[in-house]
Order: sequence, then C-alpha cells, then structure tokens
Amino acid sequence: MCSAPSIASFVLQHAVEEPGRHAISDERSAHTYEELARNVRILALSLQRRGIRRGDFVAALTPPRSDAYTLFLALNLIGAIWVGLNPRYKLRELRHIVEDAKPKALFFASSPQVAASLEDIAELVSECACLRFVVCFDGNVSHGVLERVSSYSDLLAEGTEPAGQPNMGESSIGPIEEDIAAVIYTSGSTGKPKGVLIPNRSMIHRAQTQGRDYLLKGERPRCYAILPLNHVGGLVLICAYCVVNGGAMVFRERFDVDTVGDDVLENRINILIMLPTMYQQVFASPRFRESDYRHCQIFLWAGGTLPTWIIDTLRGMGGGEVRTNYGASELCSSVTRSDPDLDTSTLSQTIGYAIEDELRVVKPDGMIAAIGEIGEAQVRNRWIMKGYLGLERETRSAFTDDGEWFKTGDLMMVMEDGRNLKFVGRVSNMLKSGGYNVYPTEIENWIVEHQDVKLAVVVGKPDDLYGEVGHAIVVPKEGRSVTEEEMKRWCQKGLANYKVPKSFEFRGQLPMLANGKVDLVALKAASRPQS
Repeated sequence: MCSAPSIASFVLQHAVEEPGRHAISDERSAHTYEELARNVRILALSLQRRGIRRGDFVAALTPPRSDAYTLFLALNLIGAIWVGLNPRYKLRELRHIVEDAKPKALFFASSPQVAASLEDIAELVSECACLRFVVCFDGNVSHGVLERVSSYSDLLAEGTEPAGQPNMGESSIGPIEEDIAAVIYTSGSTGKPKGVLIPNRSMIHRAQTQGRDYLLKGERPRCYAILPLNHVGGLVLICAYCVVNGGAMVFRERFDVDTVGDDVLENRINILIMLPTMYQQVFASPRFRESDYRHCQIFLWAGGTLPTWIIDTLRGMGGGEVRTNYGASELCSSVTRSDPDLDTSTLSQTIGYAIEDELRVVKPDGMIAAIGEIGEAQVRNRWIMKGYLGLERETRSAFTDDGEWFKTGDLMMVMEDGRNLKFVGRVSNMLKSGGYNVYPTEIENWIVEHQDVKLAVVVGKPDDLYGEVGHAIVVPKEGRSVTEEEMKRWCQKGLANYKVPKSFEFRGQLPMLANGKVDLVALKAASRPQS
C-alpha cells in the first residue's frame, strides 16, 4: 500500500501538489505544506551539518507542538531516528532512556508542560557523553552547561532556502521504508520502559489504513493534536494520519478542558481523536457546548471504554459518527476498528474487530477462541514493531515460536455477534480470587455506568481467605457523591458476587501517565500494605 518511502516524503509531495494547504499550527505559528516542507529541508540540512546521519538517534523532550513535529519530519527525511521523551518524566526516568538509546543530540522545550527542570536537563546533559549537541525549542537558555545550548530558531535561520537537498548519506543500505522512524518507550507498567522500534513502512501503512477506514465527506482530516509525541497516539494515530492523507494538525501543549470546544470550532476539526478520560472531562466542563463540535464528522476514542450516555450524546453532535479502536506501541497504533453504525450497547463494550485479519484471539491451550471465550490477543508480524531496542531475548519472547504473531498480553473475548471483540484486561492484571478469574476492566466498565461516577479503577489486594480481592478506586462526577454501600449495591446489581470489589476508595482524581492512561503501578502500590 505504501506509495512513498517515508513519512516526510508525503510532506514534500503535498508541498508540490497543494502548496497552500494548511498543514500544521499551534499556539505560536501556522504553516502551509509549502512552508512546512521548506522548514523540514532547512532543519534536515542543519542536522546533517552537525553530524546527524541515517540511523542516528535524536531525543526530544517536548509536549505536542509544531516545531517538535517539524523536527521529527526533518529526522525522518535524512533517515535519523526520533526518540520521544515523556514530558512528565523526571531526571531518573529520563536518564534511563538516554543511557539506553544513546542519542547524539537532545532537543527540549522550556515549557510548563515539561516536568524536568532546567537543573535536571543540565545534569542530564553533563552526565550523558553521547549527547554531542543540545537545542532548546524556545530560544537560548542561561543555566550552567545549558548556556552553550543552541536554539531551534538558530537552526532554521541557517538558510533561507536550502543550498542542497538533504540526503541519506553514504551509508544508505536497503530501502528507506524499512528504516526505523521512531523509538517509542513503553510506559513501564510492568518494569523499566523498553524502546519499541517503529519502521517507516508500519507508520505509513497504519496512516493509509486509517485514511481509508475513517471517510470524511469531501474533506482531508483536520485533527486536534493533543496526544503526546512520545507515544503512537500522537505520532501515528494523529500526526502520521494527517500527513499521509494531506490533512492538518492543530497542536496544543496542554489539554485545557475549558478551551477544547473553542479550538475545535475555530479550526473546524472534522475528526476528534481523544482518550475516554478526555471526553469525560469535556462533558463535565461548565463551558461545554454541543455547537462547538458542529464540524466534527467523526468522534473517535482509543485506550478504554466510554459510558453509553456519552456515546449517545456524541451521536447527537456534529456528524454523529462515533467509533473506537484498539492499538499499542508495539503494534504501531490501531489494529481494530468499530463499524460506524454499531449499536450503543455494543459500542460501549467493544474495541471493534480486526483489520485485515491482523489479530486473532488465542486460548491458553493454543486454540482460537470461539464466541464467549477469552484468550490473548495476538497480532500478525507484518505492520508492527521490528523489536525492542537492544533486547533480543525480550523481542524473541514477545512473539510466538514461529515468529509470526506478537503476543500482546491483552485478554479479549469474542462477542455474541462473532465479529466484535471485547477487551477484558491485561494478563498481568487479572485477579485470581477464591479460584475465580476476575477481570478488572469488566468491573470498571460496570461501575462507570452509575449516574454519579466519572472514573473507576479496580486493583487487586492481598486477602487471607481468597488470596486476592478487588479494591475499587472511584472518582465521582463533579458535584456528586457516592457511598461504599451504594457502590456495593450497584455492583451486586450487575456482577456476580465473586466480582464485586471487597472495598471501595473515593478520590477527586486519579494519578495519570503522560499518555493519558491511569497510573496503575501507583494505585496498586497504594492499595497494598507497606512492609
């Protein structure tokens, strides 16, 4: 399906065919495809002058913004590799990734959305000899070793027009589409983050498939780009999708629930891609207005489920098409999709069905799961990661013995229609309570159907009698309250007794990871007795 060897190739192609089309914008600037292509070429040449070559790693510590994605495209153009650093990471966490990937350069944003202080970044730079040069997106900074840091604008100012075209260098071996475009580090929920190697061909395929599956009436995609660029959600699901299909990205450094509607309306966003928690926050905001979303033809979410009342409300807004999918870093974004006319009850439970038979559900005995059966989701080794950086053993163990299928570790069930799949939970998160398998996701989905509940997470805690029991952390909706007894009655109404959590905890908010998902590690640690 690939018609260009890299993501950046599409930018150059659009710049020739539709130079005046809006391509990229954020709080500071806006650029057409012609302007974006020019900046990408200039930046690519500046990087090459500083010794960045095909196959080199370059790290970026930044929230979602135009200049950061321009850097990704410039690296992509010369065959260098983007290493996204989580903007919420502190020094210890950043050190692990930089020491693991050994990037030759570091770009960073001096932004309130970056948790690391200038002192942290200075210490990181002084400790890591691999970093040959450092660039600040926001101009020159004055702090110790950072006084010698270049600014992003300096790199762009090195040429009004490129004196030559960036090239892949003398080391060009093999087709560019097989090159690694990015290293995406996992959230580390089961240990230290691992670097997922994502090739150009996988990113392009996902973006082209998405453009085919999410049809916009006579329009190119216009996306509200709020998902982080150190994750496939931002880098592929939104950005690659827009670039490959000639669309526009509207970046925002932070998710401001009170201004989402204004941004969506002003920029005529036609496909809104957010996480379930984001949709819930938008609906809870006193500034929420359905009319702000009049241009949205499709509302898409990933990374969880939505309550039925939100789905029904979305169906009455904009174009009224509401859809979901399932993906992961190792899968280079989505491998399932839901149909546009799926009934609300099913849509509130499903992650859709496999795209092009890429996914299968396998029971512990190795047999393919039938209707109503639970098994592990496995994805065909074709359009996914090439492996984990520097971890050959972990890479081999992540696949089936024949190397054909990637084992996701996610448990799924084939729904009654024999087509759609239901996400049941992680293999590692399943509770074994009194001999029963208990899946937290099923319980969480039922709890949030309660009219006064906004969010819920269920974790396991040790129990002398049952071995392990469920502990529910519940976030009520703003202005509402619920009691433990009320929650127990609600759970008993829709769940078997062995699934009902044995204890409940109520909070105003939950700890979150930078990718918008709940920090399960922190919640599990808090629920267990301290030794």
